[in-house]
Order: sequence, then C-alpha cells, then structure tokens
Amino acid sequence: MSKKDKTTIDGYVSHMTDEKIYADDVVSFVQKELQRRKFDRMPVERQWLLNANFLAGNQYCDIADYRAGDIDNEAYSPDWIQKETFNRISPLIEARIANLKKLKFKMNAVPATDEDDDFAKAEITSKIIRFKQKNSQFEEKIASALVWNEICGNAFLLSWWNPVLGDAVTKDENNYYFEGDVDYNVISPYEVYPDNMFSSGIDTQRSIIIEQVKSVEEIYDLYSVNVKGEKIDSLCLSMYKNSASNSFCSAVSHCMKDNSARVITYFEVPSRRYPKGRMIIICADKLIHYSDLPYSSIPLVQFKCKNSAGQFFSKSIIEDLIPLQKAYNSCVNRIHEYIKRIAIGEYFVEEGSIDIEEYEENGLKAGALLVYKEGSQPPVRVPSSSFPNEALSERIQLQRDMEYVSGISQLMVVGSAPSGVVSGTAMETLRDIDNIRLASTGDYIRAAIKDMAKIWLSMYKQFAKNPRVLKTAGYNNLSDVIVWTGDDVTSFDVEFAAQNELTESYEAQKQKFLQAYSMGLFTDEHGKIPLRVRRRAQEFLNLDYAIDIADTETLQEEKAKRENVLFERNVVPTIEEYDDHRIHYEEHMRYALQTKFYLFEKKNPDMAKIFKNHIKEHKKNMEEMKNI
Repeated sequence: MSKKDKTTIDGYVSHMTDEKIYADDVVSFVQKELQRRKFDRMPVERQWLLNANFLAGNQYCDIADYRAGDIDNEAYSPDWIQKETFNRISPLIEARIANLKKLKFKMNAVPATDEDDDFAKAEITSKIIRFKQKNSQFEEKIASALVWNEICGNAFLLSWWNPVLGDAVTKDENNYYFEGDVDYNVISPYEVYPDNMFSSGIDTQRSIIIEQVKSVEEIYDLYSVNVKGEKIDSLCLSMYKNSASNSFCSAVSHCMKDNSARVITYFEVPSRRYPKGRMIIICADKLIHYSDLPYSSIPLVQFKCKNSAGQFFSKSIIEDLIPLQKAYNSCVNRIHEYIKRIAIGEYFVEEGSIDIEEYEENGLKAGALLVYKEGSQPPVRVPSSSFPNEALSERIQLQRDMEYVSGISQLMVVGSAPSGVVSGTAMETLRDIDNIRLASTGDYIRAAIKDMAKIWLSMYKQFAKNPRVLKTAGYNNLSDVIVWTGDDVTSFDVEFAAQNELTESYEAQKQKFLQAYSMGLFTDEHGKIPLRVRRRAQEFLNLDYAIDIADTETLQEEKAKRENVLFERNVVPTIEEYDDHRIHYEEHMRYALQTKFYLFEKKNPDMAKIFKNHIKEHKKNMEEMKNI
C-alpha cells in the first residue's frame, strides 16, 4: 500500500524525522512485537500450564517441547502398575493463600515537608487512598491476584484513569459527563508481554504489551468504539474439585468468550525517539488510540511469589514442588501395590495344572473352589516379605520436604504439630517460623500495593483538577466531609500503617500484650487499668459480647470525642451536669496534644481558645469533685 493510501494519525509526527505517522504502520509494528514476545515467553508459559495441571491433580504429564505444543501425558504403563494421584500441592497452596490473606494494606501518606500545610494535605491524601480501597472491591481483587501469583509466580494490577467514573458534573442533550476516577483490575501473567524477558522489574522495561480478551460492550464503555464480536479462546481461572482437601480450588483452563474481541495495549516509556512515551491501543486489528504516555510511568505493578534473579517473571513455589510430588505419588503407589499383593496373593503354579485364562479373567473369589489337574501339585502361595520401613519413612520424609519447600509446616496445613512437638512454646515457635518464611512473598506483595498507591496519587494529581467531595466516617462514626483537588496531593510517598503481619503473627502479638497486661504495665498512677486498655484486651481475646455492652464510661468517652469533632466544625458544646469530668478532661487533653489540634489552632485560633477554656472548665469541675 502506498503512503498516499494510508491513514495518518492526526497531530503526531516522527520526533526524529518529522515524517507523518501512519496507522497501518503502527498496527503492524505492535503486532510484530507481540509475536516476538510471545515466542520469547513461550517456555515460561508452558511452565505455568504445567503448574496449573499439577495443582488441579493432573500429575502424570510433562512438557515435551518448551517451544511448541501443549502439555503431554506420560507414556503408557501396564495396567498392573498403579498410577493414582495423591495431591499434596493443592492443600499446601491453599494454606499459603489463606495465610497471605492475613496481610493488611492500610496506608498513610508521608508529608512532603515539615510544613503544617503538608501535614494537613498528607492526612487528606491518606483518606483518599483508604476511600479508594474501601469502594473498589479491593480485597476481592487482591484475593484473585494471590491465586494467579501462587500458580504462575506472578500477578499484575493495571491502573488507569476512567473518565466515566465518579459523580456526574454536567449533562448535554445526549450524554452525562463525569469527574472521572482511578480504576484498576487484576491482569493475569498470560496477558503481559515485557520487552526484555531477562530484565527484572517493570521499571527496567522500555515497553510492555498487554493483550486481553474483552466483550464488545466493555470495549465500547472503555473506548467508545463499536467492534464486531466473535467467539475467542482465552485462558482463565476456573474452579475444580480437590479430592485431597474436599474443597473447590482455582486453576487455569481454556474458556471460550462469546461476542468478544482482542484488545492490545502498548505502553512505551519516554526515550530519545519518543520523548513523551507512547500508548497505543489496537482492537480487532484496527488502531483505536494513539497518544503520548498519559501517565508518569507504565501504570502496572507486579506481584511476585519467588524472585528469580535476572528474570522478569518470577517463579512459583509449585515449580519446586513438582519433582517432590512425582516422587510422592510413586512412593505411595508402590506401598498400595504391596498391600494389594498381600491381600490378593501371588502363586507358584505347575505348568498345565490349572486353566490360566479362567483364573486371569475371574481371579480367586472368596470361597471359590480351586480346581487343578489331577496328579499335579496344587498352587502354592508365594511367601511375602515384610515391607521395608525405609519406604514408609520415605513417604513421611517427602511430605516434610514438600512442606519445607512450600514455606509452611504440618501445623499450618492440618493444624496438628509434628511428632515430638508437644509444648505450646515449641508450637508457637514453629508457627512463627512458618510466617517468616512466607513473609518474603508478603514483602513482594506489599511493595506492589505501595507502588500502586503511588500510581493512584500521581493520577489524582494529574487529572483531579476540579474540587471533589470525599465522605468518610470520622470520629465516633460522625460523617467527615472533605473537599479536595489534585493540588492537595503534595507527596506520592506512602507507608503502611502496620508491619508485615507475617513477620510477627497475631497470636504472638496477643501473647505479648497479655503478658504486659498481667504484669501491670498498663496501670495508671492510681493502680487502675484505663478503659481503652481494657477494651483493647477484650478485642485481643475476641470478647465481642463484652465490647458490645455500652457501659457509662464508654459512653462518656464517646461523647467527649464527639465534642472534639464539634469544635472543629465551629460548634461549641455545653458542659452537662452528667458529664464525667475526668474522662472528658483526659479525652480533650489527648486531642489537644495531637498535631491535628495544632493545625486546627492555626486555622481557627478563636475556636481553639474556646476549646482550651472548655478544658479548664472540666478540670475545675474535676477538682471540685475531689474536694467533696
């Protein structure tokens, strides 16, 4: 096709030559790149499929050719050789996922400077992140990503600015226009194609291609483009029945999607040839979007299971478990074959003394008459030797090896301690070791979530130009309304509110708290345990029924907290005769000593002065009560 017959892309020319850019050339370039990257990634993809097969229980298979073909089943074996599957991988992976779900991802923004204004804006930024997590099915998406991460060793989360999210701001005759918001979703590793397979980390890639299968309705919602749908084969997570744990688990399988089309998204970071980077979207072999990279970086984050040095895709624990699972199946099958030989028996038979075909077909039924030729020796049972203890020990050792490789112990999988471990301290130590070995995977996941939060903040800074209203639950369940814009996001640095829960288990934290509690470390100068400490102890002991009982001290404390919020909103509460002045004084003083009150005083000094007088009144009344 000559250049005059090609469609040009309006507003874009080559930065190096000032020549026009043609849509057909862009589509051809991206598709060729995609094919190259598919070929480069093929060995890794075959390993992912093998992992999924072993997780699902299809464990008599292997990779015949890493560059072509699917997973092949093992060669034919005689009928008398038992080839049952005793799936140990599935319960181990289930236990890993269950423990990784303990991770919490509550984050706080770090102020850009020590200025008061930055502290206030950091608090707003923290609420923006938490609000987004709470209202976007965050936990469900993380749970899905954890499954992909365990099967393939990788999972991805893609974020983008969705102009049709958020509140409607204007309307014309035909359409509503929305303020827009950050959107994100889980991307399976099958959909991600890096530029360099031997470079670790998304930030080291010059470009990344994402190929997805989307319904025509979803394509129209995202890109306002009508395309013709068709039936497309895709890979997806599907449920299967796990006989080992009698539960349903997820594995990868082929699924057909109707009325769909392939969408190819090409992200390229800024370079000398393209100083602003590029984002290209192709659907049904047609270019539907071409622009500079609209974000500060490729908006993709990566979960890792087990890091592989010098590799973009990390390893799954299943890869290390496969050889042990094969050995375990073989060992248990040989044990069962021996048991069958003992139960059924083997016989020495004089040639021609019995009808071999009859006995091969019908066997020796219980109570059956054994007919042998007159004058010949009757069949004699072959003496059975005792089964070697080494084989039984090998089975136990293989179980322990698989638990060791997966990073968890018998205590975490089945809830019982290994033989010889009887003391509570030893079991707690074993549980802590399990958590520490899982903590490395947890650290990779937490790092990815932190990077995603930074991407969100960058998008809000860039696109949230008009004022927005954020409604959250404030103190004592009072509604907290914040009006903000992207200018309020002054820092992209975030940190987690708590440490990695896997490095120190909840049980360990509870035990430390109870030890300190029993030693009297939480008592005040009067020898009493403050109300908030007692409630914290009740929470640790899961005494929900005790927490739900609203005693007068709790109600007094909540009323004092409400008064703190009312002062912030320019409402002066009155001191009532039924107020417990000691509790009110302590709560107001606790608020006055925080940075929040310091910022409030700078913003509204007159109301802060009234608040201080309010504290003095409570203190005066408290002292008068002591003298009575």
